Amino acid sequence: MTRMKHKLRSLLIIGNLLSASIAWATGATVSGQITDALTGEPLIGANVQLENTTIGAATDLDGRYFLRQIKPGTYTLIVSYIAYEPSRVADVVLTQDIQKVVDVALQQQVLTGKNVVVEARVKTNTDATLLLQQKNSLNAEDGISASQISRSGDSNAAEALKRVTGVSITDGKYITIRGLGDRYANAVLNGNPIASPEPDRKAVPLDMFPSALLESITALKTFTPDLPGIFAGGLVNIRTKAYPDNRVLNTSFTSKYRSIYSPAIRYLTATGGKFDFFGYDDGSRQLPTDIPRDQMLNLWSPPTGMSYDAWRQQLAGYGKSFQRGFTMDRAKPGSPIGFGWNYGNKYNPTDDLEYGFFSNLNFGNDYDFRVEERNNFALSGQKLVTTHHALNSKSSYKTNLGIGVSTGIKWNQNQKLKLFHFYT
Repeated sequence: MTRMKHKLRSLLIIGNLLSASIAWATGATVSGQITDALTGEPLIGANVQLENTTIGAATDLDGRYFLRQIKPGTYTLIVSYIAYEPSRVADVVLTQDIQKVVDVALQQQVLTGKNVVVEARVKTNTDATLLLQQKNSLNAEDGISASQISRSGDSNAAEALKRVTGVSITDGKYITIRGLGDRYANAVLNGNPIASPEPDRKAVPLDMFPSALLESITALKTFTPDLPGIFAGGLVNIRTKAYPDNRVLNTSFTSKYRSIYSPAIRYLTATGGKFDFFGYDDGSRQLPTDIPRDQMLNLWSPPTGMSYDAWRQQLAGYGKSFQRGFTMDRAKPGSPIGFGWNYGNKYNPTDDLEYGFFSNLNFGNDYDFRVEERNNFALSGQKLVTTHHALNSKSSYKTNLGIGVSTGIKWNQNQKLKLFHFYT
């Protein structure tokens, strides 16, 4: 009895398996490949679905699909894929236990939409930007960026330029490009020429520009039409910011000693004004008001209608109107000093508004003394005889004063206004 029950249970299990496999084989099947109509390449992941049913599939790596266990009948096959026009295959007749093959080639579709413009402002104070500028430039140039200056710890433009190939610094502040002195080397500030504070040379002392205000420094060594006409041997372009990235407050004071300042040197001084120390006249040296400013005075060319004797008398009166009492004396020169002050800050009251300012003041002076010996010789028989001998003592006093003020504002990330003023 027990053995009969086991046989009956085994027959039931086999019957269920057979009915399941029959049920799996029951129905129609449709398959095929989805390809690109232009290239013939298979489309991976295309959607294939029978309309008005829940039967569908996605194509495999070969672009093939398989739909099974479909009730026999007539259907519409819908095929869709991104960037391709959908395809409808109507009147697909599916028969019991027969596999229908339907291949579909999809046409590419042009997707149209709104234009998207992506804009970005190039950061001009980075090493990468400076290298790209050198690569694309038609000029032979080299330079140093603000990021490199901050890493090196240079305090002003003169110290930073020591790291630029082909540029050297003399006296700690004057540029020499490829061995050519200040006569052939020029400096511009943001593309604009800088007036030299030196009375007898056109060199610009670059130690007046603090590193906190520098965006980049570029040394140009060949001429191009976009450069100023004063270009000779080379040009240094100093680009500055309108305001620093962070609050800056620096004060410096320097002094130096040379043998010229010893008591043994009889330095020459003269009567002057009370502002001579800063390099300004207080009016004591100005022309008398009686002397005309718009007329060239010539002893041999009296004005029309004036006799020669009357003209001489008038010129004598002009001469007497000059201030007298200028004297020369010898004294010990003072020790040169240098003073610098920088202050600036940036403010961000809102996300769309940024503004700031920067101000700097630099002053320095120097004393110079030298003795020039001059001899004139003549040949007397077989000997050279000194006919004239003179010793000339020359003393000079120089000052450098630089005042810079800049400010700027930026709003809406796209609008920017900068103002610069530099006085030397």
